Amino acid sequence: MIRLDRVSKAYPGLDAAAVADLSLEVYAGEIVVLLGPSGCGKTTTMRMINRLIEPTSGRVYVDGEDVTDVDADHLRRRIGYVIQQVGLLPHLTVGANIGLVPRTLGWPRSRIDQRVTELLELLGLDPDAYRQRYPKQLSGGEQQRVGVARALAADPPVMLMDEPFGALDPIIRDRLQDEFLQLQEKIRKTVVFVTHDIEEAIKLGDRIAVFRKGGQIAQFDTPARLLAQPADDFVASFIGSGGSVRLLGLQRVSELPLEPVATVDAATARSTGLDAEPAEHSVVVDAGRPLYWQRGGADRPMAVVRSTQTVFEALDTMLAAHDETALVLDEDGRIRGCLRAGTVMRHAHPDEVGRTASAVGPGGPGEWR
Repeated sequence: MIRLDRVSKAYPGLDAAAVADLSLEVYAGEIVVLLGPSGCGKTTTMRMINRLIEPTSGRVYVDGEDVTDVDADHLRRRIGYVIQQVGLLPHLTVGANIGLVPRTLGWPRSRIDQRVTELLELLGLDPDAYRQRYPKQLSGGEQQRVGVARALAADPPVMLMDEPFGALDPIIRDRLQDEFLQLQEKIRKTVVFVTHDIEEAIKLGDRIAVFRKGGQIAQFDTPARLLAQPADDFVASFIGSGGSVRLLGLQRVSELPLEPVATVDAATARSTGLDAEPAEHSVVVDAGRPLYWQRGGADRPMAVVRSTQTVFEALDTMLAAHDETALVLDEDGRIRGCLRAGTVMRHAHPDEVGRTASAVGPGGPGEWR
């Protein structure tokens, strides 16, 4: 969907180029994160895609078309753009801000209103409550949601996001990251995302391009391979320690082998007593709801996780419950089995860590996730 072919950007009076001879490909439907220290050329690279910055040399292609052959204004209307400062126009309502690009494209009023309603609902904002508000009446997180809605208004295939959550407090930032990933599962846009935060890059990126000074890529890889096999000392130092632990945040509980669990109705458990000989893993349930491990007793905390949660979250839950075993439920609350801490130690290996969503790379579906 996006291809940079030996792109460079040099500024007069500077000895070194901001970006030098950069080649990069982004496949349809994936999130590629440009990661690196300040001044390494990440934002310059992203802005050359929609021609907010013109390259000194090289070619940029979007959906096979050389962007220099396209009117710059028309190009930008086809590419969603979200920045850290949001950039909402203060004198326009939320509805007018979101409908800005569709209006310039000549959409009829009814279609714009319908699109504004659809996007506000998609981003968890009540259209009746928010449509007529002004940006100053919104919280930072709400403004950022409206900024994303405005970028999506004309349904562009490509989105550029320049540290969109960087100015938010950690709790709201984490929540919006989760919401963005859920949104991406529905809309499957091609996203170029700029950040200097390694945790954010690992959480959001299908692939991560680590930039060094001068706009040169030190490593372009999946989060799992980046953590497990940094290309050089620069990448290793930028990622920092704790790579093995971060890998656990990329692997889902459903990807590990689970042990079977027997269930015992609460009434039966009371009548037979806790000293009966239960199966190795048997859980007392009431109307299908797990209460406690039969051998452990009702007063002991029970670690319960969903199969869609990460292995890191599962281990955290086990630690909180002072237990080496977690009961695993599916999304409907049905018991799938149990996960032991020892199983995590045996199977949580970099080669097995992957994502199951359907991003498409050169090797076909699932190549990059």
